[in-house]
Amino acid sequence: MFIWFNNLPASLANKFMTRFIVIMLLYAGCCYGQKSKNPLLQTDADWKEGTITLNNGTQLEGVVKYDDKTGLITFNNGTVSKAMTARNLLGFEYFDPIVNSQRTYYCLEIPGEAGNATTTIFEVVRLFESFAVLSRIEPVEFEKKVRANAYPYNQPIGGTSQYIKISQRETIWFLPADGEPTLYLEYIIRETEGQLVDLSHDKKKIQDKDIFKKCTGSVYPAIEQYAKVNDLSFKRKEDLLKMLDFYESQVAQSSQH
Repeated sequence: MFIWFNNLPASLANKFMTRFIVIMLLYAGCCYGQKSKNPLLQTDADWKEGTITLNNGTQLEGVVKYDDKTGLITFNNGTVSKAMTARNLLGFEYFDPIVNSQRTYYCLEIPGEAGNATTTIFEVVRLFESFAVLSRIEPVEFEKKVRANAYPYNQPIGGTSQYIKISQRETIWFLPADGEPTLYLEYIIRETEGQLVDLSHDKKKIQDKDIFKKCTGSVYPAIEQYAKVNDLSFKRKEDLLKMLDFYESQVAQSSQH
């Protein structure tokens, strides 16, 4: 069914197939044969000209497809064709015509939930002389839930109904030139399938507010004032990027004096 599927390790192949089956069930059971409008089930991954860097430092040029819904990177240059995860690469990059710029990703180790190091994909969203700002988008997760029925769920009162909670998390990290990645902002999007009531919602939470101040140093008070005047939130990624652009302009002005 998938040309590259046979190249995957058994554990990864099983995980991918499980996710694929769940998605197909969601399409069939929840959407009644129609294409799901849930953005977390849709992918905009497409082939783009780019480069991957293997763990041994070898660079390969070709076309790259990165699907942040599954965490898979697919590469093809006519000779080499394979699907990979973060553990197989040091990084990759490609030109994105939609934003008209080069997008760069690094595969870095961070502490896992059990205390073990895990390798994951980070996109460089801003790069400065003394620090970088990274975005990590985790694969989509599916969780089966049971809810007690109540009007107007269109089910007998006292019964239960099942649904699938679909979620994806994006986190923003600061990486000092002389330090380790530090989690700054966590952003969780949730979409629910199998309910008559829309339970979609999102959560934003700042994990380490001091890392922003530490990295931007003496410019931070000006950033706070800029955010206040322009009604920007430190919890919104789009606003955060505007603040970082302001920081870059302030540093540029200081270097001219």
